[in-house]
Amino acid sequence: MGNGQYPFDWEDVGERAGGDGKTPLPPLTQVEKENIAAKWNKNHKDAKAKEWLTHRIEGKTTSHRDAQNRRIIDSVEKGYPSITDQLDIQYWDQVNGTDNWKTLIDDVKARFPKPE
Repeated sequence: MGNGQYPFDWEDVGERAGGDGKTPLPPLTQVEKENIAAKWNKNHKDAKAKEWLTHRIEGKTTSHRDAQNRRIIDSVEKGYPSITDQLDIQYWDQVNGTDNWKTLIDDVKARFPKPE
């Protein structure tokens, strides 16, 4: 491969540079390059695995379990409640003559304005 993108392989790893200026370091061996690429791949996977947790903490995602007990991660774009919750709020607004949904969405839009 060697395209410089995940997943990385030994061809993505450059040659060793540095040394004391007088004696350059020897080139990396094939095994060393494979080990470096494996470490890069692990770091990439670890970062991706933690990304959902960061989004969860920031309120960008929620999760639930499906019938087979698998975790399903739902995206919550910039603080909006789930569509299910929004529809429920709209229903009760109709029943009670309130405008809670509009107030909620106005608040989200004020906190997260669309970029111009």
